[in-house]
Amino acid sequence: MTDNVESRGDQMNSAAEPAAAAKAPEQELARWKDRLDESQRIAKIGSWEHNLAERRVWWSDESYRIFGLSPDTFDPTQETILELIHPDDRQRIKNAWQGIMERGEPYAIDIRIRHADGTERTIEARGEVVVTEAGQPTRIAGTSYDITRRVALEREIVTISIRERERIGRDLHDSLGQTLTGISLRLHGLSDGLAREGSAHAATVRQLMEVMRTAIEETGNVSRSLLPVAPLRHGFSRALRALAKEVSDQSVATCLVHCSDEDDVVDGDVATHLLRIAQEAVTNALKHGKARLIEIRLQRTADELSLEVVDDGIGIALEHERAGGIGLRSMAYRTRMIHGQLSVSAQDGGGTRVSCRCPFSESPGRVG
Repeated sequence: MTDNVESRGDQMNSAAEPAAAAKAPEQELARWKDRLDESQRIAKIGSWEHNLAERRVWWSDESYRIFGLSPDTFDPTQETILELIHPDDRQRIKNAWQGIMERGEPYAIDIRIRHADGTERTIEARGEVVVTEAGQPTRIAGTSYDITRRVALEREIVTISIRERERIGRDLHDSLGQTLTGISLRLHGLSDGLAREGSAHAATVRQLMEVMRTAIEETGNVSRSLLPVAPLRHGFSRALRALAKEVSDQSVATCLVHCSDEDDVVDGDVATHLLRIAQEAVTNALKHGKARLIEIRLQRTADELSLEVVDDGIGIALEHERAGGIGLRSMAYRTRMIHGQLSVSAQDGGGTRVSCRCPFSESPGRVG
């Protein structure tokens, strides 16, 4: 009888072994899924997939967390996802979706989303088409990365940069500029005295006076480039015209503005960033491009504002563009602050085109 019991036990163990072996891959897969979910939670990067054949969208758990949602209560579709995005950013994501569906263009854009409690977050949305070996598109895969903290830090950096630029500009004008002017006056008096005495050193002093005049002029140019060109309380279009007049009056280039007084609805931080972008582009056109004609163009539609600075200079150097000088990085930072898109390119006929596009709201005093 004991032998029979042992025999039945052996049979039961033998039957359990295949079942345990069958469960092992499932358990290993579950462990990897848990690890992936944990990694995404820590990195604040969610993944998603759009199956083109089944017309079905899948989100990872972190994607739901980023959007402040639950898999049990939210079904991700293009329509429902669009409702979560800030109204001023919806057209940009629509354009990105259209580009990837029609032309297979991958995208990487920053958009704002709103949680159910009203809090606003900024995410970096990326997407690209996945194709078969035969080149047939099967699905679109992408990620959502919560960059709210990074955007806040960038905004703080830009704010500090603005304050420092203005402080340095005032110091150059009030301190160094006045000191150089004083030295120039003393050199002028010395030159007159030496000339009356018939000294051979009078010519040398006159040369020093010319060098000092150039130094004072350069100091003034640097100071003006660091300080605001015009109070924005008088209107954005007037500030752009003031920038153009200053450039035309104080350089060999002619600067023209194409905009309407109706564009004075641009106000607040957005106007400040756009004005600084225009100022930086104009400075680059003069300093690096050796331009003789610079045109500032401002246009707006119902949902977008476009600022362009076009010049006839020698064009942007490829190595300068790749290196990303301070001016280019500054413009890129400011563009991100207003949720816009920046492009800097050489024109076919020579010169450079700087283009900044950002969302526009019809609400008075608000852009983006």
